[in-house]
Amino acid sequence: STITHIFFFNWGVYVDHPGWGPEEAAQLAEVLVFYKSCRTLWIEGHALGDEGVERCAECFEHMDRLEHLLFASPKYERPCEFGERGLRALARVLPKMGR
Repeated sequence: STITHIFFFNWGVYVDHPGWGPEEAAQLAEVLVFYKSCRTLWIEGHALGDEGVERCAECFEHMDRLEHLLFASPKYERPCEFGERGLRALARVLPKMGR
């Protein structure tokens, strides 16, 4: 794949759509590994939870060019929530990213 920047924004936050959760994050992780050229991944407004972030973190190790990873929340809207487990999963893979 030659796609270098991927942005997944939950436009549904403006109509109270919950966006993606852990199940959708698992599906996302299955396809992200094929985006070998991706340098930036931005996920905004999806409450992936710890389980979802853990699943995604597993695939980040295989995204050889990934340099920028953003989990964001639209101002005053639905947060992109995850806790300590998700953060620990990211901490394990961050040093391996972009190599």
